[in-house]
Amino acid sequence: MQKACLALRGDRERVRADLIERLERSGAADDANLDRVEKYMDLWDLAAEYVRDRAERGLYVANGGTTHRLNPSAQELVKVLAQMDKLYAGLESARPKAPPREDAEL
Repeated sequence: MQKACLALRGDRERVRADLIERLERSGAADDANLDRVEKYMDLWDLAAEYVRDRAERGLYVANGGTTHRLNPSAQELVKVLAQMDKLYAGLESARPKAPPREDAEL
């Protein structure tokens, strides 16, 4: 039985909407954080391709002749997921910018 993967189930837009909603609720939905969401979703798409490739070709692929090697998609997936974790942590810790104080002198 194959494990369920959000990327393969087509939940991309649900995840994107959830990330944006979290930013809006916390008051941190500025351009920089919304750009982070889009970068996260680009990595989501890339990870989904690696997962599909690994599901189709397997963990090991032919390396010419009778030898096999680890599917490069499996190796790249680890890197992409690590970068996604970093972006997600940044989104989770996003805080709204403090409004300028009215009594501040310039």
